[in-house]
Amino acid sequence: MGSETDGNDGSLIGDLVGIGKIGNEIIQAFSKATGVLYRPKAIRNEAEAKAHEIIVLADAQSKADAITRLRTDDIDFAIQQRAARRVVATAIQEQTNIENIVEAGLALAGPSSDEVPKPIDNGWFARFLDGARSVTHSELQHVWSTILARQAGEGQFSFRLLDCVKNLEIEDVRAFERFVWIKRAWTTLLTWPGFEGSPRYTSCPLLGGEDEDRLLDAGLIEHRFFLAAQSYLPDSVTVTIILMGQRYIITAPRDTISLHALDYTRIGKELQAVVAPAPSTMTSALSDKAEEFLQNLTRSAARQNLTIELAKQ
Repeated sequence: MGSETDGNDGSLIGDLVGIGKIGNEIIQAFSKATGVLYRPKAIRNEAEAKAHEIIVLADAQSKADAITRLRTDDIDFAIQQRAARRVVATAIQEQTNIENIVEAGLALAGPSSDEVPKPIDNGWFARFLDGARSVTHSELQHVWSTILARQAGEGQFSFRLLDCVKNLEIEDVRAFERFVWIKRAWTTLLTWPGFEGSPRYTSCPLLGGEDEDRLLDAGLIEHRFFLAAQSYLPDSVTVTIILMGQRYIITAPRDTISLHALDYTRIGKELQAVVAPAPSTMTSALSDKAEEFLQNLTRSAARQNLTIELAKQ
């Protein structure tokens, strides 16, 4: 292991044992942002871990002490004490959240990754820590850990993404995972105008209306203009789309055709990169529902006076 500097300049030289190059980028970013040299739990001994805990507690306690030094005639003393306890408890919880996320990010990066590491921007990491400190749910922490590990490697995640993820609920994340798996398997989710001014609807049997509403509200998906064609002759017009790896021909009995689809927003496109491959249960559901999806799509198209046929090979 190479030499280390103190936390003042936030640098860590050399490859820590078992951490790897991308892991080192994460540690350097943490050290620069906090002014404290971060040592992963995997290489901390018990004494170091305890000392680290004491530092966190001491910092929180100093803030609490500042509260309790207020004049008793300025504010009720019992309120002072409760405020002091809240400062300590909050600091401990936030530090625990951050360390859980950083540790998991290091594990995801792995010691033998083939990715080429790149420096993490100081401003980006400060925004990351600001969001990560309030994340307590383990599944949400995993999202943040994956973003961190990817950002130190091949990822390019924006400030907008961090701000969006900060506001996600666990149900949003689960719904988005399902949407990503569906899109990867079925490629195109066409949407059709509703009746009497109702919202657009899809023909996907695995994406419920509540899931769609959640993802629309979260800014992760949108109804987007997808494909159009026009002929200068008053004849039918066709377009080709890809569904489940196969080419399908959509025909309109008029000289124009315009299709919309449920697709990722800019932020959603960024976030889908951190979604893992579909589990076997979802893969099975996608296979089982494929025929129903095609039947629903054909019926929906027919209501718009369109036909969908498998392209001849």
